Amino acid sequence: MTNWKYKLSVLLITMVLVLLSCSRSKNSNPGISYISLKNTYPGKYLSLNSTNSRLFAVFSNHEIENLSLFSIDIGKSLIKQHIKITPVDVIDTSPEINPFFGNHFFLITGSRMDLFYTDQQTEEKFILKWMSRKNINEPWSVNTLKPAGFMVAAIPYTGDRILSIWNSDKLYYRILYSKSMLEGSLNKQYIFIDDISVIANGNFYGFLSFERTTNSLMLFSFKNNKLYEKRLADFGRVQFASADKSGNINILAYKSKTNELIILNGRNSYFKQTKLTLARLTNSVYFFSNSRTTYYVYDEFSLDKKKRPIYQISLLFSKKGAFHKVILFHSKEEISKFKAYSVEGKLYILLINKGLKFIEILINKID
Repeated sequence: MTNWKYKLSVLLITMVLVLLSCSRSKNSNPGISYISLKNTYPGKYLSLNSTNSRLFAVFSNHEIENLSLFSIDIGKSLIKQHIKITPVDVIDTSPEINPFFGNHFFLITGSRMDLFYTDQQTEEKFILKWMSRKNINEPWSVNTLKPAGFMVAAIPYTGDRILSIWNSDKLYYRILYSKSMLEGSLNKQYIFIDDISVIANGNFYGFLSFERTTNSLMLFSFKNNKLYEKRLADFGRVQFASADKSGNINILAYKSKTNELIILNGRNSYFKQTKLTLARLTNSVYFFSNSRTTYYVYDEFSLDKKKRPIYQISLLFSKKGAFHKVILFHSKEEISKFKAYSVEGKLYILLINKGLKFIEILINKID
């Protein structure tokens, strides 16, 4: 990218986007509030992560061809904070025709931040960049991963290392922040859809994604310094996964043919499937647990009392032996994607809904 273009982009962001959270709203439920980030035209890739009681968000913006970052104080009410967006890099000159515009992975280890993304410099030239900094007050350092490609996953690994996985002519993997250069590849072509779930808990390191060439939900695991694959189901383009302390892998996946949300639970060779609920036109899912119960978050299409179409984000949880459902957000406009993150008794949701919106939910006031 040319220097003048990047400087112009930074100037525009500084002038126009210093204060974006002008539109603030309270839900009828006292535990829910949200802000609308004006002048944002986000791409489909979103990230949320936290450190030291601050939540960080990364998103791409078609309007300014940029990858951007902002943060909030988790200890304060969302609607009382001002959102200042910081530019990271100009990443494309033609985002409207690039299906991978904004492809990135954002990882926080302790206070260290690592950001992986593809910089499409020309129609035929792109660079896979790796930016890192020791903490929020340090400047970014820039490296590259070769051969150039598109990031699939950045997985927290033992000893504060990172297992980086990316697609090029084949699937490559490399352990970063390691004294010895451990790297390898799977000599196959994969086409992953956008939803990638990173799984890392000390017993299991890997990722989950729906793979288009096989039309399968695939689980990839890293063990004995090698990457292995396993087919789990013929559905799950929309999914989220995590591993519990016992090593079981828990998955929430959307089965579009039957409009069902399915829970998959297991390890190694066997995964049990359990129907959770019905939902229509779901684009994103998430779940998290506390000492009381497990909460399932998903967007869905519905009809209001006057039979008008409505798009909403729903929260489903079990209490006293029965399931309860709370509508966290609803709109006449489609919710094309969301990213959720639970921390310190709060649930945050960054969603694409005619621009970018940011929701804060106080869990103890919901259930």
